[in-house]
Amino acid sequence: MSNQFCARCGGAIPEDSAFCPNCGERVAQTAQPQQPQYQQPAYQQPVYQQPVYQQTANVGPQPNLLVFGILSLVFDWIFVGIILGAIGRSKGKAYIAQGGQLTGASKVGFILCKVGLILSIIGTVAFAIWVIAAIAGGAATIRYYY
Repeated sequence: MSNQFCARCGGAIPEDSAFCPNCGERVAQTAQPQQPQYQQPAYQQPVYQQPVYQQTANVGPQPNLLVFGILSLVFDWIFVGIILGAIGRSKGKAYIAQGGQLTGASKVGFILCKVGLILSIIGTVAFAIWVIAAIAGGAATIRYYY
């Protein structure tokens, strides 16, 4: 039975060996019998990191822009559509400027306000051209009988 252990690797060394059979380390002739000193690897506690959630500014509830968007589309042929579309866009931009983010129905309403505003402007300009053309064309056909 071997009673010597390698100082380098801790392996058992037979008594008549000059080298460790495990690692090849030269064995000191005056080596005292000893138990290997094993060190248990240090256990590291896993580190828990708190998840970081995005904080949004407290800007209040989202404005109901869907109503303004639908009404600006319904009244896109008259000047009222321009007013409703402009009010909806202004409310949406103010909410975004305060740090809010439009989602869901408010986002759809914001887009509809822009479309309604554009269509209302086109419709109002077309209506104005039609009125001017009707007045100009009607004036030429007016006949005075004396």
